Order: sequence, then structure tokens, then C-alpha cells
Amino acid sequence: MKEILLVNPYSGMRREDNIPVSILSLGSYLTEHGYSVKIFDGFAKTDYIEDVEKHVKDAFAIGMSLMSVQLLDGLKIMKMAKRINPNIHIIVGGVHPTMFPDHTTKHPLVDFVIRGEGEETLLELLKKLEKKSQDLSSVKSLTYMKGNRVVSNPDRSLLDMNKLPLLNWDLVYKDVLEKYTKSYKTLNYTWYLPLPVQTSRGCPHRCTFCYNVCTGNLWNRWRSKNPDKVIEELNVAINKLGAGRVYFRDEIFFVNKNRVQGILDGIKKEKLDFQWITNARVDYFAKGIIDRPLLRDMKKTGVKELYFGVESGSPRILEKLKKDITIDQVIMVAKILKEFKIKSAYSFMTGIPGETKEDVKMTLNLIKKIKTINSYTEIYGPQPFRPYPGGELYEEIQTLGYTVPDDLDGWANMFKDEVLRMQGVSNDFPWIENIEFTENIWPLVRNATYDSASLIISTIRRKDFAKLPIQLFMISMAKFRWSTNKFDSFFEQRVEKSYLNLMDKLRLSR
Repeated sequence: MKEILLVNPYSGMRREDNIPVSILSLGSYLTEHGYSVKIFDGFAKTDYIEDVEKHVKDAFAIGMSLMSVQLLDGLKIMKMAKRINPNIHIIVGGVHPTMFPDHTTKHPLVDFVIRGEGEETLLELLKKLEKKSQDLSSVKSLTYMKGNRVVSNPDRSLLDMNKLPLLNWDLVYKDVLEKYTKSYKTLNYTWYLPLPVQTSRGCPHRCTFCYNVCTGNLWNRWRSKNPDKVIEELNVAINKLGAGRVYFRDEIFFVNKNRVQGILDGIKKEKLDFQWITNARVDYFAKGIIDRPLLRDMKKTGVKELYFGVESGSPRILEKLKKDITIDQVIMVAKILKEFKIKSAYSFMTGIPGETKEDVKMTLNLIKKIKTINSYTEIYGPQPFRPYPGGELYEEIQTLGYTVPDDLDGWANMFKDEVLRMQGVSNDFPWIENIEFTENIWPLVRNATYDSASLIISTIRRKDFAKLPIQLFMISMAKFRWSTNKFDSFFEQRVEKSYLNLMDKLRLSR
């Protein structure tokens, strides 16, 4: 059997609780068709490149899924692979290659680009390469170099998700998988990491910051697995693997109410005992897609938490983002979920082109209202808007002076110093008028709304005792600002940086 290496490169953030479902689906599809597959995940392992290096010599091909923030490590792996095995085929897909197939395939280390979904295209390509075929024109959704010319074959129709094989969990790092299938006990509470189960792909909505919209038919059309297929996968996750919690990792889980009801009915029929979480939209409550009878069934089948992308508390910004939701809907959902005792989490952004301080303050006021209605909620952000390729918002910032590279190396270097920091904003984001203000909103909300004891206990567990004084100071200042609505003239971050620099100098002098 030909050995295929599938790699999920590091993006600047370690996440052992983030199994790469798209790559796992690719690997499962290839093993179903007779290939030997190994998956390497840079989110879960710090030394994953060394692991890849051990297998490159005898591998037939490397496949990588690449977001723009993964290009830096992705190119390192390509260079290493070609040095050790010049005949290896390097095949890339994912968001960045799909958005920019031409400049991606022009890179000397890249052999082929797969646009959009990868399962069928990758399999067809590998079969062609095994036969050393020179004619690749029949492989749809493939971009490649033919001499000095970029060739992009026609797009492939989206696949029927019900024809995908069950995920091959043997491809996941064993020690990582155990974190999902063995419980962790905290005092009297037993907790599991949520094992990801994907029941649909795509999204029918039109948010201006989302790459899904920009890629159109390649990704954005919503399609799903039928309830029986989902229950089959849940049986494996719960009864075979022993998972106690599942994350329905869809862009939007609740698009088709009858399908969701069918899944809930199947869970009850099979007597599957687990907790589950997933993504939702607040307007689905107003439209009756999520109603009280459905919520009652969700409770019976173990729903634990729902995630909502709200993004802003300003009606003007919500309209700009084409979120198609209202502030009243957000408030209504917070009240309903409190009534049903379902935990909720809301994500927000700031630093959006055209956003004013007043818009940001509306966002902070909405967060306050949500927390007042139900303190048993989580707030993600407001994180600074990141200029990842895709959507109208990305096109707009280029008219405001934001420049982008025209080759793969340029993209990798740009993200090296900017987005990989994952927090804070760049002076190269010309649409942001007040960088200090925008940069301080996220830590302010985190320190003001999170449980202070948990934040401090986390620092103590890391034995980072030198940070405790400045952490207490930052928490106190955040809570003061939160209670008094004083969100101007930030100085805390400068104090924090000075303190941490002093601690570093003291350590070095010892």
C-alpha cells in the first residue's frame, strides 16, 4: 500500500482539544480505498514535524490542509520533505489554497492544489500519480502547473456526505484520543473533552467576514448527513470509543429542523447517554427553527451548551457584517436558555472597519446585559478582527490601505509576526484608528467577566507565581472599568508589560 502523510500544520496556537475533522475525514476516505495513512497534528504535538520527518523517506505523498496562518509551518514541512524525498508529491488544500490557487500552485515546493472538498479529488489524483499518468485534465477541482502555465480544472460537484465512510479514529494520536474518551474528575464533577462529530458542511448565510461566502459553491452550500448516518457515528463515539461528550462540529447544526428532530429521536431510541454541544444562531429562535418543544427534546438528549456568533452589539455593525440578527433576538435567546438551564456562549469581534468607539461600547453593553440575564454564560472576545482571506470585509480593508502579498512566501512572512500572536492588533491594520483601545477590549472583558478565582487558580497551577501580583492588578482594574463604564485612557497594559519585563530581567540576573 502507498503511504500517504496527512498534516495539519501548527498555526501559532496549541489545541489538544481540537481534532482536525477535515483531515480525519480525508484519511478515513483514503484508508477505505486501500491507502496507508498517517495523520500528524501540529495543534496537538510540539514535535510533530520531527514525527513527519521520520516517515517522509518512504512516503508517496504529503497532503496538507492550510489556512493562511498555517503557511509558515507548512512551508517548513514541504522544504524538509523535498530535501529528504525529492520524488514525494506535495498536495495542498484548505482555505488558503482554495482562495488563492494560482499563487499557491506557482510555489516551487507545491505540486498540486485541491480546491474545496478534498476526498474525491485527492483519491482520483493519487490513482493518476500511481499510474504516472501525464493527463490530469479529468481530475475536477485540481489546480497544477503545466509547463509555465497554471491549469485549473473545472469545479467538482459537492459530494453526498451520506456516502462518506465512518471516521477511522485509529488515525488519531492515541494519547490525544484518550483525552476525549476518558473522564476527568474535578471535585465531584466528571468531565470529558467533546469528541467532534461533523453532521453537515457549509453554511447558508452571508456574513461579510467569512471565507465560506467568498468561495461560493465550492464550500458554502449547506448539505448534511441524514439522521441514521449521524446515529451510526454517535454509536461508535459513545459505545465503542467511550466518549461522554460530543461536539456537533458543523458551521450551523440547526438548518433543517426535521433533520435535527430525527437525530434527537434516534438518540432517545438508541438510549445513547452523553452530553452534547454545538453552534446555533439567535435568529433561529425567532424563526421557530429552534422552539420550546425542540429545546425540551434537546434537554432530554443531553444538550449542554450552545455557541452563538453575535460579533457586535451595534445594529449598524451587525448590518455591515450581514449577520441578519438583531439585538432583541440576542436578549430573547439569553432569557430562553436561562429558563431551560442550557449553558450558552457568545463570541464578539472588535476592530471592524468603520467601527467607532460608540459601536464598541454598544458591544460591551450587550455583553453586560447577557451576563446580567444569566451569569452562567461564556463570552469569547471581543477579539480583534483578523484579516484572513475571504468575504466582503476582507475586500474592503484592501481599499483602506491593507496590502496583501502575491506569493505564498509573502503570505507566510506576513502572518509570522502579525496574526500568529493571536492577541493584540498590528500597526499595519490601517483601518483601526485607536489601536490601544481596540487591543485592550479583549483582556478587559476576560478579566471582568470570567471567574476571578479560576483565572488565579490557573496561574497557580502553572506555578507562575511571579505573575500573580500583576494579574490581581489587571483583574481589579478590569472590574472597576466594567462597573463604572470607564473604557478610555487605558494604561494597564503598559504597566503589565513593564512588570513582566522587570520579572524577566530579574530571572536573567540570577
